[in-house]
Amino acid sequence: MKHGPTSRELRVLLEKQRTEHEIILDSVPALVFYKDKENRIVRANRALAEAMQLPREKMEGRTCFDLWPNQAAGYWADDLEVIRSGQPKRNIVERIDTPRGTRWLRTDKIPYKDDQGQTLGVIGFAVDITDLKRAEDEIRALSLVDELTGLYNRRGFVALAEQQLKIANRAKARLCLLYADLDNLKSTNDRLGHRQGDTLLRDMASILRATFRESDIVSRIGGDEFAVLLVNSDDPGSKYFAQRLREKVEARNAQQQDLHLSLSLGLADYYGDRPCPLADLLHSADRAMYQQKVAKRGDDPNAQV
Repeated sequence: MKHGPTSRELRVLLEKQRTEHEIILDSVPALVFYKDKENRIVRANRALAEAMQLPREKMEGRTCFDLWPNQAAGYWADDLEVIRSGQPKRNIVERIDTPRGTRWLRTDKIPYKDDQGQTLGVIGFAVDITDLKRAEDEIRALSLVDELTGLYNRRGFVALAEQQLKIANRAKARLCLLYADLDNLKSTNDRLGHRQGDTLLRDMASILRATFRESDIVSRIGGDEFAVLLVNSDDPGSKYFAQRLREKVEARNAQQQDLHLSLSLGLADYYGDRPCPLADLLHSADRAMYQQKVAKRGDDPNAQV
């Protein structure tokens, strides 16, 4: 007669599984944590403990209010939103105080649910973006923004995008570059004057701000050219934002029929496990945009664009 495992065997099995889970968590470069519904940290991986310069045993079992009282209210508000909605919240930019100074994190929080679908707590995955924030501060200090639109100019875009690519390489993350070109800017300037052309550029900048997330890098990199680097973006996500952009342009044109806004778009993906120079990524997106522009004009590839 075959008997089930003894209580001792079950304890050994559970301890083995726990060890395996910790090994997996500790191999992840991202900062990973699990908090229960009372805001207590149940699990923290090695990367988080090292980044915070706190032993795991001093983190686990304590709340954010115990560890980071100055920022805890904001963390807990995001946690509660995830717990109550049962939906993830992504690309949260958070400040955190550590023994080595202030750090900036970009965090995704997802609900942890049991077999019945009840939310038991929040699992968080964070990436340290302190270097990126410092680059943003340097850009503000150098005023590397486009005066007309208020977006980053080419120099500002390149400085921030290079930092974002480094983060993607470390995390093996995926990014997407969207390249947009106004089709009718030159003809508008010629027919109606540069004041109307400037209106088109400002309208385009406003639409881009309304379309993309705060974590995305939105810029005007040339006279009629705009670039947006989408962080943590998969293929459906990038196509969603491209379609959302087109819809906002159409809505704007319905309200301002006397000054039509038209654009061509190009998308190019970036894979952190297969890095390439930023210049190559820009070239790929520009080429995709050019193909769309030519297709809109007809079959003549020599048509002026």
